[in-house]
Amino acid sequence: MFEFLIATAFAAEVNLTAEKNPPIIPDIPIQVHISDDQNYSVFRSKAETFLDEGPTNQCALFVNRLFKARFGKLIFGNAWDLQLKEANQKFLTLIWRIKEKEFNRERNLALNKKEDRIDRFQQLYNVLDSQKHPVGVLGFVYEYSFYREYVASLKYAMPQTHITFVAGKKQFFFENTADMPQSLEQILVEKYGVIHDFERDFVWEKVPLKKRLQPGERYYYTDYLIEHQYKKVVAKSLLEEFLRKHRNNHVTPLLHPVSFSRISDNLITEIETQNRSMKSLGTVEYITRDKYENWFDSNVQKTTWDNRLTNVFSEKIIQSSLIFPVPKRHEVVANID
Repeated sequence: MFEFLIATAFAAEVNLTAEKNPPIIPDIPIQVHISDDQNYSVFRSKAETFLDEGPTNQCALFVNRLFKARFGKLIFGNAWDLQLKEANQKFLTLIWRIKEKEFNRERNLALNKKEDRIDRFQQLYNVLDSQKHPVGVLGFVYEYSFYREYVASLKYAMPQTHITFVAGKKQFFFENTADMPQSLEQILVEKYGVIHDFERDFVWEKVPLKKRLQPGERYYYTDYLIEHQYKKVVAKSLLEEFLRKHRNNHVTPLLHPVSFSRISDNLITEIETQNRSMKSLGTVEYITRDKYENWFDSNVQKTTWDNRLTNVFSEKIIQSSLIFPVPKRHEVVANID
């Protein structure tokens, strides 16, 4: 009888623990690696459909909708409070933000000195480099934002006026589009603006400025994909956002970073669980939803594959996904990490 009571108590304790820590069942849409440009861009296109037409700044709305398209989770808020909202913290974890002494509220969030921008970008790179999943929301101050004075007056808010989505790491390139040899520095200055003396060491650590490229030659480098909206939706490397100067004077830097919130542990677990489940499908390639119906040679093939997908993923995932894995016909475009 005593042994039965112990066993019953143990079973109750196990059940209680299971209730407190239920297994995470992934229900995020099917993921695709960001290096698969053609397919990954469908998430951006979906987010863009929610934006108003014209030269308006809807950076927060774009990030909200991109998050929904990619992860099936809705976050909301303005550029300066989205990362602080309790509801959003189920999906975002604040990892890095500048200290109060590092910005100037009295001067509308201005840098204390211009060289501080280099330090902020270096801090941001260090934080991103330390993450297994460098994916989430980045906060910036935009030099010409109309909201700077307002945000500076909000003691509770993040000292930032613009947010972007960092999608992870991928390969980028700079290309010599001229009809004569050029150094990488010449190419960058022509495209983005002046590289100031105090910026040179930082840029040199990322790319070899003196390297000469022949006409049509490309220099490839690995960096973080930054997606955001300002008048239009753009997808650039973090280095490009550092280099970008005002289009009129080609001198004034436009963005300096303030914060980074990565996706939460729960989301990371969902992604990793989905990746493991994906392996049971064998070698696949990825296509967008609109191509899925006509991908198969026969209805029998499609029905068989539909059943396999249903066995691996929930109906909710299949209904919400913009990307689908399909049996490999040709060389795989991109694999899930």
